[in-house]
Amino acid sequence: MDDVTDQFFLGPDLVVAPVTVRGAAERVVVLPPGRWRGDDGVLVEGPARVTVACGPARVPRFERLA
Repeated sequence: MDDVTDQFFLGPDLVVAPVTVRGAAERVVVLPPGRWRGDDGVLVEGPARVTVACGPARVPRFERLA
């Protein structure tokens, strides 16, 4: 995985990517290998870099699927 400093794991299966730029409408999330489901329902096969919508009411997060 890249040197990512603005997102984190919450346990082994949840990637949380808070918005760190004021007024941002989207952000890039870096996902490690595996199958992931975003809080918006999108499915992603990692490793991947995905651009997701964000804002003050949404903190992007991805759950690893078994």
